[in-house]
Amino acid sequence: MTTQSADMLRALGGNMLHAHASSANGHGASALGSLDFVTLLNQARAGEVKSGLSVRVANGANVELTPEQLGRLSAAADLAEAHGSSRGAFMIDGKVIAMDVPTRTVTGEIQADRTGVVDGIDAIVTVAAKDAKDATGTIQPPSAMSSQQPMNTSLLDALSRQSDTRVA
Repeated sequence: MTTQSADMLRALGGNMLHAHASSANGHGASALGSLDFVTLLNQARAGEVKSGLSVRVANGANVELTPEQLGRLSAAADLAEAHGSSRGAFMIDGKVIAMDVPTRTVTGEIQADRTGVVDGIDAIVTVAAKDAKDATGTIQPPSAMSSQQPMNTSLLDALSRQSDTRVA
């Protein structure tokens, strides 16, 4: 890993990079030389990298969570952030919790037993029960964004033709 890519990783998730580097081989920052961005990103998306960042409940959020639930939410927030989420709805123990992912701040509870619209949510994250083996699940990207899905070639062709006519 180059110095520039290590700096970028620190900027994206300083604590996460340090935590991973320390746990990679027990030698702290020296582990950075063996890591590359793609490997670290894949590990983060698989839930293998933990930031250690605490989740807090905002004043006025009116949400009661145990320390154990906050710990599980922290691990789920790491996974959500690795998948690009900035504001998530976290389903935990029968509750649906709204969280600002980058700041790890719970902003309220979403009332799922009523009809309503909750905007500004870019991910729904399921958090396994405390006694489950896998405390977090992988969030799948929308099928249109998945590299395993075939591209919409007719849309790409139409966009390409539209772009070509603007140039001429």
